[in-house]
Amino acid sequence: MEQNNIDLNKKQNMNSEYRYMFIIVYYFILAQLALALLIMPILGQFIDPYDDSLAYENTIGEVLYDINGIALFDDASYTLINETYELTSIIPEFIYEDYKNFELIHGGIYKGYHVIFNSYNKAFEANLNVDQNGLDEIFLENLFTGTVSEWAAGEPIRVYVANSRNIPNVYLDNLNLLDLKHFKLVGVQAANYSSILNFIYFILLVIPMIYILKHEFIDDYKAFKRIEKEKILTGVALLFATSIVLNYASVLLKLLFGLPFGSSVNQRAIESSMVFPGAIFMISAAVILGPLVEEIVFRHVGFKFIKNPKIALIVTSLIFGLIHVSSEPNILYAITQGITYIGLGLILGTLYLKNNQNLMTIFLIHAIYNGISVLLMFL
Repeated sequence: MEQNNIDLNKKQNMNSEYRYMFIIVYYFILAQLALALLIMPILGQFIDPYDDSLAYENTIGEVLYDINGIALFDDASYTLINETYELTSIIPEFIYEDYKNFELIHGGIYKGYHVIFNSYNKAFEANLNVDQNGLDEIFLENLFTGTVSEWAAGEPIRVYVANSRNIPNVYLDNLNLLDLKHFKLVGVQAANYSSILNFIYFILLVIPMIYILKHEFIDDYKAFKRIEKEKILTGVALLFATSIVLNYASVLLKLLFGLPFGSSVNQRAIESSMVFPGAIFMISAAVILGPLVEEIVFRHVGFKFIKNPKIALIVTSLIFGLIHVSSEPNILYAITQGITYIGLGLILGTLYLKNNQNLMTIFLIHAIYNGISVLLMFL
C-alpha cells in the first residue's frame, strides 16, 4: 500500500511537471506563433494595423533613443519636421516630455535625402567634411553602399527610415537600404489595433493556463481568504518604492553611459496605445490579463518548475526583466531600462515566497500596482 502511494505521488508530480513545461512552451513559443501566423493576419482584415501619420514622428523617436542612429527624410518630410520638431504636434508627448531640450543635427544630404542625427552622438564628428557643416560625401557614399557600417569609435551606424504607405517610399530603391548591415524600416501600429491585439493575445494565453491549473487556482483561492489583506497594500507600496529607487539608478546609469533619458520601449508602447476606444482593451491587458499571465508563468510555474527557491527567484526575475526590454535598440539601453524590471521581478518573487507562494495574492499586488501606474498616465 505504501509503495502504491509513493508511485501515485511520483505520477502526480510528473503530471504537474508536464503541465508546467507545457505552459512554459506555450507562453514562449506556441502563443507567439499563433499571434504571428493567425491572429495578426485575421485582425488586420478588420482593423487597419498601421498609423502612417506617426511614421515620421517615431522615426525621430528611434534616433532620439538610439544615439548612434541616423534618420533619412525626403525634402517634404524634413521641411515639416525642421519647422515643427519642438512642438508636441509632431513629437508624441511621451517622447517630447523626455526630450524638451534635444537637438536634431542635420548631417548632410545624400542623393536628395536629409541625414538627421542625435545631438548626444559625438562619434560622427570624426567624419565631418572640411567645412564642418555636414558629413563627408565620401563617408556617406561608403555608408549607403555598405562599405562602412560603423562610426570611427567602432559603434554601429543604424539607419532609420519611416515606412509610410501614404507617401511613396523610394528610399529602398534609390539607396539600396535593405542591403545595409544595420537598417530599420519604422512602421507604426495603430493604437486601437495594438490595444486589441494585446488583449486578444493575453486572452489566448490566460484561458488554457487557467484550465490547466484550475485545481491549483481553487486551492490558492481558499488559502487567499485566510491571508491578511494588509499584505497586499504593503506589497504594492514596496513595488512603488522599488520602482522609484531603481528609476533613479537607471538615470545614473544613463548619465554614466552618456545615454539620453527616457522611458523603456515597452512603457512607451503602452502609453502610445492609450487612445480611446482601444485604450479599454489595453487597460484590461495591462491591469488584469497581463499581471495574471505573468504571475502564472514567472512566479507560479517558474517556482514550481525550478525547485530551489533562490535559483528560481534569480532566474525568473532575470527572464521577467529581459522580456520587458527585448525591444530596446541595444544592450546599453536594455541594461539601463532592465534594472527596474529585474528589480520588480525580484520583489514580486520575494513577495510570492513570503505569502506561501499564493498566486491570488501576488496577482492582486501586481494588478493593483499596474492599475495605479496606468491611472497616473492620465493625470
